Amino acid sequence: MAEAQNNNGEQLVVDLTCIGCNICTNVAEQTFVMYETDDGLKSKVINQSGNTPTEIQQAIDMCPVTAIHWQKIAEQVKKDLRN
Repeated sequence: MAEAQNNNGEQLVVDLTCIGCNICTNVAEQTFVMYETDDGLKSKVINQSGNTPTEIQQAIDMCPVTAIHWQKIAEQVKKDLRN
């Protein structure tokens, strides 16, 4: 995941509830990519600022399972360390 962040010190993340619908990759193709997991296709962030803020927000708003969100970087580091 890229190290960029928004103005609130948050990082864009896709959580495990992603159902692989491809909406985010269609709306913000420079920010999200699909990858294969044991549970099927999932989305992940490849570039925090790959698309315009409007396009990224549109991808967040269109996600049918609200899997995309901004998270404080310190929280993400804690999660990464647990995994």
